[in-house]
Amino acid sequence: MRILNRLLRFFQNRHHYLKLHTKLIFILVLSVFLPLFFAEFLFTSNILRISSEVTTASIETAFNQAYYVLSGQTNSIRKSASLLLNDKYIIKYFRNPAGALDMSQQKAVKDLLANNINFIESSQNIQRLHMYINDDYKYIIDNIKYSGIGTLADTPWYISFCKATTRSAWLTSRDNASAPAQLYFRNAGNTLSYVIKAVDMGNYRNAMSIIKFDFLKSNVEEILQKSLVIDGSTTYIQTAQKEVVASASKNGPVMVAAEPVAHSSISTTIWDTISIDGTPCYRGVRSFEKNNWYLITIVPLDSISSMTKNSSQAFYFISLAFFIGVLMFISSLFFSNSITRRISIVANGMKSIKDGKLTSIPSSATRDEIGSLIDDYNYMANEMKLLIESTYLSGANLKSAELKALQAQINPHFLYNTLDLINSYSFSKEPEVVDRLIVSLTAFYKLSLNHGNDIYQIWQELQLVEAYCDIQKIRYPGSLSLRIDVPAGLLQYNLPKITFQPLIENSILHGILCKKSKSGTITITGSERDGMLLFGIHDDGVGMENALVEKLNALHFPGADMPGSHYGIQNINHRIQLYFGQTYPLTFESLPGEGTTVFLRFPAR
Repeated sequence: MRILNRLLRFFQNRHHYLKLHTKLIFILVLSVFLPLFFAEFLFTSNILRISSEVTTASIETAFNQAYYVLSGQTNSIRKSASLLLNDKYIIKYFRNPAGALDMSQQKAVKDLLANNINFIESSQNIQRLHMYINDDYKYIIDNIKYSGIGTLADTPWYISFCKATTRSAWLTSRDNASAPAQLYFRNAGNTLSYVIKAVDMGNYRNAMSIIKFDFLKSNVEEILQKSLVIDGSTTYIQTAQKEVVASASKNGPVMVAAEPVAHSSISTTIWDTISIDGTPCYRGVRSFEKNNWYLITIVPLDSISSMTKNSSQAFYFISLAFFIGVLMFISSLFFSNSITRRISIVANGMKSIKDGKLTSIPSSATRDEIGSLIDDYNYMANEMKLLIESTYLSGANLKSAELKALQAQINPHFLYNTLDLINSYSFSKEPEVVDRLIVSLTAFYKLSLNHGNDIYQIWQELQLVEAYCDIQKIRYPGSLSLRIDVPAGLLQYNLPKITFQPLIENSILHGILCKKSKSGTITITGSERDGMLLFGIHDDGVGMENALVEKLNALHFPGADMPGSHYGIQNINHRIQLYFGQTYPLTFESLPGEGTTVFLRFPAR
């Protein structure tokens, strides 16, 4: 028990020096671990079985998809052949003896054929369609799309085809390569074909012509490659004579089964287990319709087991992480309470300032961002007290303007809303947002104080604007966009502090947020000419009526009793004229529905 108490005190002491970002990230990690632990506890016992079933199902699904794609292509080729053979005009001409057709009639037949062939080649995945016809059709034969049937006389596949009782056949790349070079198109080794006899219906044994459809073997192998799911697997097409037509493998050699192809039909896939060179494999076989070709896939069982083992190892690692998460859950409650309690103290202090009570709050023992925020708050409260006393005693106009500027920069309502926003995000466990809010808020007030100096350089004013806009972007998500276009050569010049920010605030509250879309862009531009600086702050908000623009440019600022009070603008105008002179007032341009631009012009110092 004594050791436990010592450990507890140790962690309490270390907690004071941890950054807020670290604490919130710690809470986020813990909040994820605990629910995942229960999920892992429920499903780990079944993960191996489920993983194996999912892997096998993926293999079978990919195989069947490849089969349907290839079947669709072969069926399309057969339908194209049927379209060509059933053309009644072509049949009519070819039934006449070749000598009975004069040159014009043969050219008419060729034109008919050309239309159909061009249509088929353009609509199907066919490399070339070629017809072998009676050698007497000398006005049709061009040895490009039409050749004499006699040119096939010594071709091995043609000899076998003529002896066969079937009307059609599928040719492998080896069949195409065995033909004379002038009979195939491009690379015969990358060409598969479908051939069909155009028979004379009056004499079924007499082949009027042979139509040959060539398509790329590489296209078929690309489809086979996409069907591979597991490393080491192979998918290939094989004839009934065990000749491999096309094949593809994934990260390994092509594996072909020496065992006979299992009985298969076009309606189902047969799955079995075989051995290839001593390696147990999972095999799927399915035959193509009206074809002596088979689609076969081979997957080593070791590859399937490897996929399952990888899944189980991941779950074991998650289990260890979950266990650690449970042990740390109680610590997360302690850290969360520390954050929200101190934010509430600062929020209550801001309520007191809003009510006119400039009271300090107890300093924090921690040195993180919230501790710094408490110190800055106390410093501002004390400065306000001193400045109020000084203004009361001196009664000077300049001091009065400085007090108004300081009151504007502290803006208790803005700080209270921001702290309330931080508190809200801390409960919703979004540490990165809380971190951004606190960093931006701290930067805003450090820049506002500026070590008691009343004058900024331009780069400091722009940093203050960016910090303010970062907070407003989180408060109004998706609504605001800030663009700064100020040359680097202007950044070292001086101006009274807290000059741009009230104008930016006015653009957001009375310009952009008054639009129906509640979104818009604020652009800050700067330039120098003849020793004078010109800055413009433009928003694409609702704009103002011309009458109000004229009042503003005539230095007749609306009072607090008018809609959209411009007290902040009047204060800025007064402070600029105190610092640079009465000849440098703010000027305004605005169009209803298009936006407003405020121009600031003063000497470069």
